[in-house]
Amino acid sequence: MVHKQLDLEFRRSRNTHPVWGLGDDQVAETIAKLFRRRNDLSDYLGLRFIKASFRGFQQAETEHLQGIPAEILDQLDTQDVLALYIGYGLLHQQFSEAGLIGKPLEILIPELVHFPYTITPQPHHAANPVREMSRMKLGYQGHVESGKNISERIRELPLETKIKALRAIYSSPLPDANEGDRVYQEHHRTGGQAIDSTLVRTSYARLLIEGLKAKQERGDHFDQDQFIGRIVSSSSQEDLVYLVQRNVTVIPAIPLLDREEVAIVRYSCSCPRGYRKMVGQPVTPNKDGSADCRHITEFKKEVGQ
Repeated sequence: MVHKQLDLEFRRSRNTHPVWGLGDDQVAETIAKLFRRRNDLSDYLGLRFIKASFRGFQQAETEHLQGIPAEILDQLDTQDVLALYIGYGLLHQQFSEAGLIGKPLEILIPELVHFPYTITPQPHHAANPVREMSRMKLGYQGHVESGKNISERIRELPLETKIKALRAIYSSPLPDANEGDRVYQEHHRTGGQAIDSTLVRTSYARLLIEGLKAKQERGDHFDQDQFIGRIVSSSSQEDLVYLVQRNVTVIPAIPLLDREEVAIVRYSCSCPRGYRKMVGQPVTPNKDGSADCRHITEFKKEVGQ
């Protein structure tokens, strides 16, 4: 009896609803309406949010390679799943300016989730869609009703889950976000300007929900064979931690062209220096000419070149 109660309590503490609460057609349509809502042509917050959420999802999620673990999304109510990808989509290349570099995952995730809530629409514009989802209690709301905050829920997760999440969050920016954006490719002016319309907003919402559904169905089948990651402490600030990682990309051999298999090894770190390098900002070379930070240098000694 005790074991059954514990199991029931564990299941109640996780958002395992279909598509994390977005699987219900009525809920999905209501949420899409919130992103479509606008009072005039300058009212673009709904587009900004749903586009950021879709692109944040694209940035973090690479099928069979990396992504935000389902265990993380299980710890969020429905509106906060969307808020996480919105915050990440808006801030991915601005972590330094936002003061997010080095924040432990149990602080970083709540900060990303909270960011969309802080954005206030212009006077006479439609309400903030994320705040409206929360007010209307759409989808799964078990966490907010439990009284346990996001930070506490994330802190209890296994270290391996946190490493997987940080790997997805600290991934190199897509070369061209527009190129991988199906909605933009279908709906933009000849000069390259994006189009804002009901169809565009609806398409972003539909594709995002479809992506989340596929993600939940396939599970966390990430490529761990070619990846090694460690969470290391900052030497200058006790409350900061960084993810240092090694990724190997294997290019198969092509016998007909007499090309052998090639393994490309890449190291990266989420410290300030490593982050600048990741987002393409200039980094002063070391005396040996490399751009490696101290964490990568030590990591290479641990795992080998």
